Amino acid sequence: MSTSVPETALLEGMTAISAVLDPAVRAFNDRQVLEVYADRERAQRKPRELAFLRARGRELGFPVTLVGADELDAMTAGKTHGGFAARCSGRTIPGLEACPDAIRRDGFYVLPEGIEDPYNFAYTLRSLYAAGADGAILPPRNWMSAAGIVAKSSAGTSEKLPLFSCDPPRAAELFRSWGFRVICAGIRDSVDLYEADLRLPLLLVIGGEKRGISRGVLEHADLYCENGIIRGLGPDLPQTADTVIDGSHYWCYPGLINTHHHLYQVFSRNLPQVQNMELFDWLRTLYEIWKNLDADVIRLSSLTGMGELMKHGCTTCFDHHYVFPAHSGDLLEAQFAAADALGIRMYASRGSMDLSVKDGGLPPDSVVQTVDEIMADSIRCIEKYHDDRCGAMHRVALAPCSPFSVSAELLRQSAILARQYHVRLHTHLCETQDEENFMLAREGVRPLKYMARLGWLGDDVWFAHGIHFNDEELRLLAQTGTGVAHCPISNMKLSSGIARIPEMLALGVPVGLAVDGSASNDGSSLLEELRVAFLLHRLNASRQAPTGYDVLKMATRGSARLLGRDDIGQVAQGKCADLFLIDSRRLELVGCDADAGSVLGTVGVRGPVDYTVVHGRVTVRQGRLVTVDEERVAAEANAKCRDYLAKA
Repeated sequence: MSTSVPETALLEGMTAISAVLDPAVRAFNDRQVLEVYADRERAQRKPRELAFLRARGRELGFPVTLVGADELDAMTAGKTHGGFAARCSGRTIPGLEACPDAIRRDGFYVLPEGIEDPYNFAYTLRSLYAAGADGAILPPRNWMSAAGIVAKSSAGTSEKLPLFSCDPPRAAELFRSWGFRVICAGIRDSVDLYEADLRLPLLLVIGGEKRGISRGVLEHADLYCENGIIRGLGPDLPQTADTVIDGSHYWCYPGLINTHHHLYQVFSRNLPQVQNMELFDWLRTLYEIWKNLDADVIRLSSLTGMGELMKHGCTTCFDHHYVFPAHSGDLLEAQFAAADALGIRMYASRGSMDLSVKDGGLPPDSVVQTVDEIMADSIRCIEKYHDDRCGAMHRVALAPCSPFSVSAELLRQSAILARQYHVRLHTHLCETQDEENFMLAREGVRPLKYMARLGWLGDDVWFAHGIHFNDEELRLLAQTGTGVAHCPISNMKLSSGIARIPEMLALGVPVGLAVDGSASNDGSSLLEELRVAFLLHRLNASRQAPTGYDVLKMATRGSARLLGRDDIGQVAQGKCADLFLIDSRRLELVGCDADAGSVLGTVGVRGPVDYTVVHGRVTVRQGRLVTVDEERVAAEANAKCRDYLAKA
């Protein structure tokens, strides 16, 4: 099926007119020049152009009419016609399926999909023609209806380039069947141009200004991973592997990355005595339970919390553990053992506290340690567990609990040690107004200024919560690359406030998403966190709020940036094969096809995902953990939890 553009078009300038008159162009472009208009005064200064037009007019049967400058200006879009314009017939753009033999099988073609501005359309065609494009595939609805603007702005390229009409998904399908590689150029989930494989034959799809590449074009892509790394995306990939997932009808997303958690708190969630408390009173009450932690509680609570995270699409978990009771054993070893059993990528922390109640802090004496004890064990943990290689499953950060539970010396020494070993720094900051008042009373400055004095700013630092930053502090975070882990549900439950996420994103502050402790959230689902983040900021910031897709990026690329990792957070060649799949045919997702990238925020997904894959290994299948026995873990964890709570 062919597409006809309007019956007449006014082409401006000699470049566009000459293109239509070129014999080589006329072989595939049936547009006819009906009449040429020339500015009488300018034509006298351009005798060669006028002679050319008159000669072609005699040959092809169109008149060349001399008009006044004002008349020519009035009939054109402006005064940039250069003295010449031509009234032309319409043009027929042949259907791609009707003329497959017209496509060079070793060629380079472009599909400008969804480009709405005719000038952008023109500039795209001009650039790609200069790059050697053999033709363009236009959607049935295209900007050739503004042929004059497009022809002029493209320097005649729109007339000189062979054009074909086809629905974009069908065009991609046809080109794949002809052996072409289909590469999409868009804003979302892209790799650097110089990393892309642009070998011929090639169909290059250019995304539109607003919606990028349509879902239909991106369908039917295969993903192949090897040794935990994505080695290929698209057609013509290996059809056999150790594990094959039929992803038909599934939406595929990068694995979610949790940037702040307290896994041990799984065993103290849903306790009625703390449901209506705010942070300081909540902590004082729960420390009396947490002081009884041991390695087995840590192992089972970690299995429970990370298992729940994985069932909801999380592939990397950072845990902020800072409670180390005397004689409790190697708690990080217990956490990594749980992570390995589940198959999740884990970023642990050697947290710390050295200020107990008697020193003006909040925790009891039994869970604090000296600075020397903390530094010695921090070195041990880094040297034993931290792996800085690409694709690492284990990493360690140093993470003193908070400025109101640790000394200045501990914060200072932790920063020095972290930089010696090239590990990251993390702590709670600006979570509540009480914290701000505490720091003003004790130190005479706001929390961020206090941390800045101690070396706690930079692109190797991220803070949890970050609710109560002022304008100047937000700018400082952006300037230094210091990040924030956003914990919307925890912030709401503890009545801590609403983080200024829209302003942070606008300024370029690194922002990731986080669940926070299960006791301050009562759940471990980043999918739920994602939707709540979207809705909370829509309520609080209206049009300035991040979109559903923006929040998804926050939970993937944004979170990866906080953790200092460039090997996760994207479904892209060369990245770790961390991803999850959701069956788009679910009843609760009917009508959601228009924007799969935003649906996790706008509509949300209740219940587990269908598949979670970590480093190329299936860890969740049909919503259930496949690496551990869920029922057995739940039973053992419940029994341990009852014993643990009974000790308080």
